[in-house]
Amino acid sequence: MEHQTNDGSCTGTSATTVVASRRLTRDGAGALAMPALLVTSMLFAGCGDVSIESPGDPNAPPVTGSSSSGGSSSGGSSGGGTTTCSCPAGATEVTVGTETHCSIAGTITTDMTLNNACPVQIADKVTIGVDAGSDPNSPVATADPAVLTIQPGTVLYGIGTDSLLIISRGSRLIADGGDPANGPGDPIIFTSAQDLGYADELGLANTRAPFSGLAQDDPYTQEWGGIIINGRAPNNRGTDVPGEGGTGTYGGNTPADDSGVLRFVQVKYAGEFVDATTQLNGIAFQSVGSGTVVDYVQVHNNADDGIEFFGGAVNVKHVVITGSADDSLDFVQGYNGNIQFGVVVQNPNFADSDSCIEDDTQSLDNAGDPDAMPFSDPKLVNITCVGASTFNAQATTGEGLHPRAGTAGHYANIVVANFNGETCLEVDDQQTFDRIAAGLLKADSVVLDCDPAAPVKDGTEFLASGANNDANFTNSLSGVIPVVNGGNEAAVTPFDPTTLGSFFDAVTFIGGVNSAGAFDPVNGNWLQGWTFGMEIVPDTCPTSSVVTTTTVNSETVCEIGGTLTTDLTLPFGPRYRLADSLRVGVDCGSDSNNPAATCDAAVLTIAPGVTIEARTTVGNDAPILVVNRGSRIVANGTRNAPITFTAEGVDMTDATALTTQIGLWGGVIINGRAPNNRGTDVPGEGGTGTYGGNEPTDNSGVLRYVRIMFGGNFVDASTQINGLSLQAVGNGTLIENVQVHNNADDGIELFGGTVNLRNIVITGSADDSIDWVQGYTGNIQTALVVQNPNFADSDSCIEADTQSLDNAGDPDAMPFSAGIVSNVTCVGASHFVATATTGEGLHPRAGTAGSFNNIVVIDFLGETCLEVDDSQTTDRINANLLDANSMLLDCGAVPNKDATDLLNSGTNNNGAFTNSLQVPARFGANSAVPYVNGANEQAVPALDPTTLGAFFQPLQYVGAVNSDATDFTEGWTVWLDVYLP
Repeated sequence: MEHQTNDGSCTGTSATTVVASRRLTRDGAGALAMPALLVTSMLFAGCGDVSIESPGDPNAPPVTGSSSSGGSSSGGSSGGGTTTCSCPAGATEVTVGTETHCSIAGTITTDMTLNNACPVQIADKVTIGVDAGSDPNSPVATADPAVLTIQPGTVLYGIGTDSLLIISRGSRLIADGGDPANGPGDPIIFTSAQDLGYADELGLANTRAPFSGLAQDDPYTQEWGGIIINGRAPNNRGTDVPGEGGTGTYGGNTPADDSGVLRFVQVKYAGEFVDATTQLNGIAFQSVGSGTVVDYVQVHNNADDGIEFFGGAVNVKHVVITGSADDSLDFVQGYNGNIQFGVVVQNPNFADSDSCIEDDTQSLDNAGDPDAMPFSDPKLVNITCVGASTFNAQATTGEGLHPRAGTAGHYANIVVANFNGETCLEVDDQQTFDRIAAGLLKADSVVLDCDPAAPVKDGTEFLASGANNDANFTNSLSGVIPVVNGGNEAAVTPFDPTTLGSFFDAVTFIGGVNSAGAFDPVNGNWLQGWTFGMEIVPDTCPTSSVVTTTTVNSETVCEIGGTLTTDLTLPFGPRYRLADSLRVGVDCGSDSNNPAATCDAAVLTIAPGVTIEARTTVGNDAPILVVNRGSRIVANGTRNAPITFTAEGVDMTDATALTTQIGLWGGVIINGRAPNNRGTDVPGEGGTGTYGGNEPTDNSGVLRYVRIMFGGNFVDASTQINGLSLQAVGNGTLIENVQVHNNADDGIELFGGTVNLRNIVITGSADDSIDWVQGYTGNIQTALVVQNPNFADSDSCIEADTQSLDNAGDPDAMPFSAGIVSNVTCVGASHFVATATTGEGLHPRAGTAGSFNNIVVIDFLGETCLEVDDSQTTDRINANLLDANSMLLDCGAVPNKDATDLLNSGTNNNGAFTNSLQVPARFGANSAVPYVNGANEQAVPALDPTTLGAFFQPLQYVGAVNSDATDFTEGWTVWLDVYLP
């Protein structure tokens, strides 16, 4: 196995080094980051000058890194544990690949401590202790209890759905990741072999890369069993109840029973399906008593419930449930504990997700008795429930709150948002209404924001049982994952939970998280620094020589400008203003192996959801963002939290502004070391830096889910700035899901280079939308171009040159431009205004080579759908270096000019096509932007894009979007839904 050293070389490494490097670290904001080795080996392709391989997944995880190594920054606490990998007695030392792991299996009857230097393999069903029975004062004869202690920072993984950790009655689990008085702990992580990248080495069928994005985007689940803790506290089923799925026996009459400590613990990707009616939860607390400490616990992407409480009296604080495929918090069999400070976030990847909170006395699904004593009677305080329809409007999951089957309880200070597929609140069963009538089931300061047509079902009496409840609330939750209270939540009078008992902290707010500030167990962002997939939301500017903190109208603004020579991360939260041009790094020259003496490389990392507002200036003083050779930008947004570059003062929610504003600032320029046909040190236009080299795989970073809006400042009469200028950028750079909107020059221009583009949206460019020149030889798949009739000078959808004859270029310069394109839809301005006199749809010229495939072009009536210019371009067609397949043109009487040879160069081309493009169904009748294939497009045989090269995905259709289900623009783009009269 290899890893990358700080000087960029690759070296062999020992098993101990690998194990240590796999441990989780913290990034600069205190958030958990993937281990450097895992990021490098699983997300990056190669070593040395690290490149990033696109998996083609539109929800792929963020990639972070430093300028020296390409891995995540280190600095995570070891929690005081040993640094030597040694397995305790009772564990087996095993080799996984070249690493040493400690494997535990079977029944463990002696105390064991697991240290954090070795990954711990849960090989099968692991049971701690032999059941001691229901009475601590009279243990059964066969009792053999044990204590399993796990040090902070330890990572444990299951190797399949049979891998379980069961704590028997009388035994204890001490999984304590730290003291919250000292800040966020070093979490103990229970996860799967697949998550850690061990599946191949263990011969498992299901292999995958690790995920490190936002919780609601993570598609993985059910990769191991889960954790079951059996206690002796009361329940309403008996003192010796068999746990479902053979998970031990639970029950007794000891409410204060102590099963150990769970503090700063993550449980990820669990949930065994035992049979059709039995599934395992992330954590099952089976009659666990109040002597057990449970604080700062997250269950992520469990295939059944996140946490289920089978009776018992255990109390919980600071609980996070993300991505449960069934209920998130489920109470049954007479649970009588307390919970304060909770966050539940559903995942739209799991269509069967059910309730945020389901609460039964005994489940009627299993023929239970809703009048069994004791009733379930939880006290649930300060919880925020975020439904899946927050992230996908079509998500059809369960209820937010679902008290049923005879439960009692008290719900207080709870915010429920966006369970639109069902309802925010449903109360079921006569016995539950009996509890309300008897004053045993109450709600105070519970606010609901779901589909206004049905915010509750049969919940009127429940909401009337207390004060300050609101079924028609409008939430103002904030954050990349919206869980932090806003102004509307702050305006709600909170219930005082200290009236319910000494367990509860006094609060002055509703909901689970009141502040986006520093870590604080009560009033601050207690999620910070220990959770997985939960974006941190700071409220202060990062420290850097290029960042200045100022105040505008009492709001903190982080002003950016200058030359960045050290790595900088812009976290989500503050307001950012590009006050002056920002140049990332000092140019390192054309050769990565022999950098210029003045080289000073840096990495600019921008968190999901960040918006950077550029100062609006006309002329050569307009700010631009330049990434110089040898430096990188990591702008890795998500569908739900795109990164936006815009102009200050423009309301991005205003349809008129979105339609008319243009040219208010510069744009984004990336300079690389890939080949072009102008040289290895080419000056960029408008003082945008130097580019060129001979490194096709050069890596300039990541642009994913990025919007660049209202740019294109005119520097002078002959020089304009493109929305995104890719100047000799290499194919180690990852660019996908990028929109350029209303740019006064080209949307994206490619000056040579080899960079590949996927899922590109160009709307409202006043010149060309996609323009290549100077020997560009990359690939482009799935691009949507829509012209804006407000900009009468708009030119081509795609203009393709080898060298531009407009600037006395040489159309025979080598290498020829030879971009390969598939799955593009071009909608011309004359679709909206019949008299619009814009340019051509496709315009190969000036000696370009390449291949145009699966393309739909409509309504470039002012010019033509396709024009081929210059004898050298015809030479490329005749030499079979430029061709077209499944190209469909609908531009009226003049569908093409001088393009017969190109249309005859391949198959299924149609210069007289009649388009049937549709408006996406989600936009309704008022949208005038059709780009979804209709029957005519779907009837045309598509060229198989995979025949064009390994980059291309097997999209068996023409155009960019074949159906509403394949609309890659949904959820992160702007303007496409604006009605243009």
